[in-house]
Amino acid sequence: MKNTTISPANRRYEHTQYGTAILVGMTLVGLVWVGLGVVHGRSFWLPGPILLLVVWNFRSLTIRVDAETIAWSFGSGWIRKQVAVAEVASVQRVKTSFMEGWGIHYTRYGWLYNVSGRDAVALTLQNGKRLALGSDQAVQLAAALQAARSGCVFKA
Repeated sequence: MKNTTISPANRRYEHTQYGTAILVGMTLVGLVWVGLGVVHGRSFWLPGPILLLVVWNFRSLTIRVDAETIAWSFGSGWIRKQVAVAEVASVQRVKTSFMEGWGIHYTRYGWLYNVSGRDAVALTLQNGKRLALGSDQAVQLAAALQAARSGCVFKA
C-alpha cells in the first residue's frame, strides 16, 4: 500500500514507500531465530528479537518536501534526517545497483536511504556532501525537489 500527499497550496510533497521484501523476508528469518530459541535454548533468542526490531524500524521510508525542508524517516520515525532546501545545489534521478542495496549505507551517491527498488534521487549539497533517497516515485520526488528549490508550486 502506498501513501502520497501533494498539496500545491503549501508546496508540500509526502510519500511513504513500504519495503515489502524487507518486511516479509526479515520477519520470517526473525521468527525462525525465535523458533530456534524455543527448541534449542536461550542462546538462539537474542538474534530473533534484534532482527525483528530492525525490521520494524526499516519497514518503510517516508519522504516529505516543503518550501524549506526535505525530511525523511524510516518506519517508526526513530531514524530520521532532514536538509534545508536552500542547502541543495543539485537534484538528479539515478538508479542504484543491486550491490548498493537497501537500508542506510555509503554508496557512489553518498549516503543512501532506501527500503525497496533501485530508483533514487541524488542530492548534492552546497557544501559538496552527497546523498540519495530511494523512492518508487523518483520522477515525482525529483519534480517536488526542483519545485521547492525554485520556489514554484509543485503539481503532480
